[in-house]
Amino acid sequence: MEKTSLELRFVEWATFFKSASSFREKLMKGLSFEFEEQEFYLIPIGKSDINDSKLITTLATWRERNQETFPTRFSVTEMGTFNWLEKAVVDNENRILFKIIGDCLKFIGHIGLLYKSIEDEIELDNVLRGDDEFPGLMSKALQTLEEWVEQELSTNRITLRVLASNTRAISFYLKNEYEEIKRVSMEWNGAETEKQLVPGKRGDDFIISMDKDLLNTPAKQKVLTAGPSISSKEVCYVDTAVRFEWNHKNSDSLIHFERKFAEYLGVEYAMATSSCTGALHLALNAVGLGPGDEVLVPDITWVATASAVMYTGATPIFVDVDPKDWTMDVDDLEKKITPKTKGIIPVHLYGFPAKLDEICQIAEKYGLVVIEDAAPAIGAEVGNNKVGTFGGQMAGIWLAR
Repeated sequence: MEKTSLELRFVEWATFFKSASSFREKLMKGLSFEFEEQEFYLIPIGKSDINDSKLITTLATWRERNQETFPTRFSVTEMGTFNWLEKAVVDNENRILFKIIGDCLKFIGHIGLLYKSIEDEIELDNVLRGDDEFPGLMSKALQTLEEWVEQELSTNRITLRVLASNTRAISFYLKNEYEEIKRVSMEWNGAETEKQLVPGKRGDDFIISMDKDLLNTPAKQKVLTAGPSISSKEVCYVDTAVRFEWNHKNSDSLIHFERKFAEYLGVEYAMATSSCTGALHLALNAVGLGPGDEVLVPDITWVATASAVMYTGATPIFVDVDPKDWTMDVDDLEKKITPKTKGIIPVHLYGFPAKLDEICQIAEKYGLVVIEDAAPAIGAEVGNNKVGTFGGQMAGIWLAR
């Protein structure tokens, strides 16, 4: 069965996290957060951790101590913990487990994520606090992981399962705005020394399913209209470039980025520039616009859209925007065309594509060049094509980003 987009993103990130070998690399790939003026980290557990005997001992001790919170009960051994960590966690591309550590590298607990293919959803997994120091720390760790899920996996929902008898955990999740959506009656199956909960009418316990809508979580800070999304991937890429990509390797990362970006857009080529301003300037020069020419731009955009026009000596003419999506109003666009008009720069703004079909029809009618400013909406689509790719379909259409 073909993997969904969510599964592809999750597996890619799981592979990235687990590939860390040195502690330095794990720290860079992990997630950091502040709590009570101290720095804490979610450090991914990968292949290099399998033979960490101290880690195995700690995990086994915590598992034994918290037996009553699990739907399976058995005699915990370090060998069994080793096998679980290797096969169920590290070798499982659909699972990620993080150690929660503090400034002094103290191992405080762990928290993880599981991709569930049948439901195509992300489930909170293996949340356990091994040390009672720093009350409130687990909530902050959970919030950090939730923010990462929303930002990097592009999903607004996270689920979990918990035993009804684990009232402490239920209280914790309710406090963190999770809501019960279902409970299933369970009964114990097996001997007292080794048993597991299975669905049954006896009601020895219940599995409670909960979820949280991440989009409905009140924002704790202002939502900015601009700014980069810097994840641990970007940190690692920059670190690699600065440390290793000199001399004959000076453009390795750049070439890789251009190739992957072109693949994502579905085009043959992509050329990186220092900024969208530079890209727009190059595109305008490439089509020969200059003094005496007019270029139509929307009146709500970043200053670079108009500045790039002025850099060529041409004059930007501002067009009103549609109040529904803040992109160029096609009716006002046609009204602004004069004999001096030579080009149009529609801006795809805040994820909303401009009305390219209509804009291109107007451009063809008047013999105008169209240069897409797709910087604020990479990934948005018009029909089956991503914005910024229309240059491959009709003459005189250029992309700037």
